[in-house]
Amino acid sequence: MVLIRKRQSHLPPGPKGLPMVGCRHRLGSRPHETLATFAEIHGSLMTLQLGFVTTIVVSSSKMAKEALRYQKVHEIVELIRQTEQVVDIGRVAFVIALNLVSNMIFSTEMVDPKSGSAHEFKDVIWSIMEVSGVPNHADYFPMLKGLDL
Repeated sequence: MVLIRKRQSHLPPGPKGLPMVGCRHRLGSRPHETLATFAEIHGSLMTLQLGFVTTIVVSSSKMAKEALRYQKVHEIVELIRQTEQVVDIGRVAFVIALNLVSNMIFSTEMVDPKSGSAHEFKDVIWSIMEVSGVPNHADYFPMLKGLDL
């Protein structure tokens, strides 16, 4: 007996697959080229059924940024809902920005939004900004260069 389920309408469009196998057989030995072809047909956000696993594929940087932004906003809203105390929006914004940048560079989040390590890191960054933002007086008064002010 084979059960065929209708694709859930809240998922993005994607190629049709075989029962139990999905689209896995269609990816072939060069899946990146197949996914690019699928993206031309179904768009930059598509659903692939790979066996019993439903996979959402994001194939453009613009769509990836939008999906990441949506995910982060959803995480922060949930975090604020779970917190029963006053929320420091500046701290939350710093954690979001830090994690977005670290995700782009290192593919991982540097700070857990629920921990206090973000506050410590923010203090370190702030100290570096204060020190680097102080003008070098020797740039304006070359005769002070020897004094290393």
